[in-house]
Amino acid sequence: MTLMIDPPVWPGRDRLWAHLCSDSDLGELHDFAARLGLPERAFERDHYDVPKERYRLALSLGAEAVDARTLMRRLTAAGLRRPKHVLRSNASLPLRVRRLWAGLSGVAVPFPPRGSVAVAVSPRSRMCPPEWSGIVRIGDAALATAATDREAEMLRQRLSSLLVPDLTNPLRLREVLPVADLLGPAWLAYVDHDHFRAVQPDGAIHRRPANHPDLRALLGGVTDADREESGIAEITSEAFVVYQGGRIIAASGWRHWPDEVAQLGVLTAPQARGRGWGRAVASAATAHALDASLLPQWRAQPEPSRRIAHALGFREMGAQISFKLGPCRA
Repeated sequence: MTLMIDPPVWPGRDRLWAHLCSDSDLGELHDFAARLGLPERAFERDHYDVPKERYRLALSLGAEAVDARTLMRRLTAAGLRRPKHVLRSNASLPLRVRRLWAGLSGVAVPFPPRGSVAVAVSPRSRMCPPEWSGIVRIGDAALATAATDREAEMLRQRLSSLLVPDLTNPLRLREVLPVADLLGPAWLAYVDHDHFRAVQPDGAIHRRPANHPDLRALLGGVTDADREESGIAEITSEAFVVYQGGRIIAASGWRHWPDEVAQLGVLTAPQARGRGWGRAVASAATAHALDASLLPQWRAQPEPSRRIAHALGFREMGAQISFKLGPCRA
């Protein structure tokens, strides 16, 4: 039996995690996990989630260090791969997306019925920056979080006058709330295996580590706004890239989110835009996420980025907006 562990680079619950697997026997995997001091709840169908703090201990006890791709390949070859989610129908997507964002709210609050908004007090909400308020609309229902009881009560009173589609409209929000600063809206789109439309690139797509110097050079050649919007600096997957003249001109990858979601990012060098390279690398990254049984998520504001998502079969299911409340007005 070989026990394998990939690097502790997967974020969740304010920590970084590794995956511990066996390529032959789950019983011995459970025994090893007990020696490592992992609770039973850390077992996820075919692996244990191992906090970064116990990664070195796992190696000292005999686990083999492998990269994530090797771990997945060997687990699948052994017939022990047990995907948590097999995305074959868009019918299940709304429920899964609502569950994702309810979890990111930081409190035990479900999405409300259609046509309504639920407001929760959550200083640790991951739907917005610290001390801000956030609203996520999925279909015809929305979830909002606020940092304080006072702000939550203001949201309950004033958001009730808006239709659900208007809850992520900056102009309508400013009409009813004292908004001091605002981010978004970002449109939320998702795709499954059946609706994904892969793109065949004109040139070769290469894989590079997320910290590769050629990728850093691409990031250094764009504006701060483009860099932040792309999300490429935050990916936890490999980068899928296209070279031209010895330099990367387009890159895409994904960041592992909670609930087995892959947040896609894409960036094209300014001089290479409008030629389909962004779509080509994003197609490769999306296929990679789907092969890993993850739900690809496209979260974007600029229209060119949304066009790439639509071309690949992503379906817009809602929007996200964050805002800082100023002094209350009458």
